Amino acid sequence: SYFDILERYDELEVKRNTFMDAMKDNAFEQLQGQIASARVPLNRFSSKTLYWILSGDDFSLDINNPEEPKIVCIANNPRRQSVYGTTLALMMSQLFKQVNVPGKMHSGILIDELPTIYLKGLANLIDTGRSNKVAVVIGAQDKSQLVRDYDDKESEVIFNTVGNVFAGAVKGDTAKELAQSFGKAEKESHSLQQGDTSEHLTISYQLRDVLPPDKIEALSQGSFCGYIADTFKQKIHPKVFCGEIDAGLPPKSNASVPKLIDLSEVQMRLLVEQNYKCIRLEVANFVQEEMIA
Repeated sequence: SYFDILERYDELEVKRNTFMDAMKDNAFEQLQGQIASARVPLNRFSSKTLYWILSGDDFSLDINNPEEPKIVCIANNPRRQSVYGTTLALMMSQLFKQVNVPGKMHSGILIDELPTIYLKGLANLIDTGRSNKVAVVIGAQDKSQLVRDYDDKESEVIFNTVGNVFAGAVKGDTAKELAQSFGKAEKESHSLQQGDTSEHLTISYQLRDVLPPDKIEALSQGSFCGYIADTFKQKIHPKVFCGEIDAGLPPKSNASVPKLIDLSEVQMRLLVEQNYKCIRLEVANFVQEEMIA
């Protein structure tokens, strides 16, 4: 049986014990429930596209390898987020481990719409990646989305450990937290009091938000506020900014992205189907060999 195969691998002991205990106690209803609980989430991964992407040895995830640097672009599908989200999280977590080591090239990891996927180890990468020349750029619509999907503590760690912040118009608590992080400045105010025979000038000082929440909430399209991290050699003052960013338009280019492989849609579908069948056959043969052994 499959349990006989699992017993041959010591590293699977903890994961198989629950099933084995139910089997030894003849609790077959409990065993069926456990198997169903394990099978239902795994069934979601029965995708021919995923089989194609995760098989083969086209490239490795050490994108900052000096001998073979590369660019890896991974995209999610909102309609199949429950399927692809777990797979993408697995790939990204492995990528974090590959790039965050000494002696590699300078590299950057850009993650847009971060709350749509849970990435284990992201906070650690932000904390320690700087020493290994790994820059992490993350984007989100609002901090409340991050809190919803990453819980309070982890979202707070991510929010507080980033060195540079660029924020457009945000509302509510996010605007208040940004205003707090920008700090306060001493503002001078004057008042002139006139008497019958004299005038008195009163000067007072108050601490006010450098960028108050209402100003952050009212930012126009293309306008951003935030703060910049500096270094010992490159001091920046003031570090807090607010204004319109003129990104400009890059000059048009006639260059096209070279095709690594030229396949028609029919040929691609055929290859994916063949790969899917080949992997299923390899798994069946592996199980057969293990049961005979």
